Amino acid sequence: MIFLVLFFLLPIVLSTAIYRPVVLMHGITSNADAMNDVAKWIRSTYPGIYVISIEIGDGKEDSYLLPLDIQVEKFCQTVRSNENLDQGFNLVGYSQGSIIVRGAVERCSLPVFNLITLSGIHQGTFGIPYL
Repeated sequence: MIFLVLFFLLPIVLSTAIYRPVVLMHGITSNADAMNDVAKWIRSTYPGIYVISIEIGDGKEDSYLLPLDIQVEKFCQTVRSNENLDQGFNLVGYSQGSIIVRGAVERCSLPVFNLITLSGIHQGTFGIPYL
């Protein structure tokens, strides 16, 4: 009898899985829309998942004109103000977004479960003050 109950209930339980939210951060000379294909793929793979792509500033120019410290702080403010992320989330950064999300994890005490960086530079940066 227990086997029959488990046989019928297990698929229902598994089909209502709740996934952790995912936050996406774009790279330099880009904006939040650049991550739409990634967000679409995640949503199609994990139906019902909450995915948000963060925009810092007013478009592509701010991705290289704003100092990284300010970009990290704006990222933290945006994430903290989103109540869908209060219980924790997975974080994905692409290119310069990798540096921003790493800085956010190090400085802002965000409830991050997993940090994933793609094509990021993690040996540090050198150059003009805004890059």
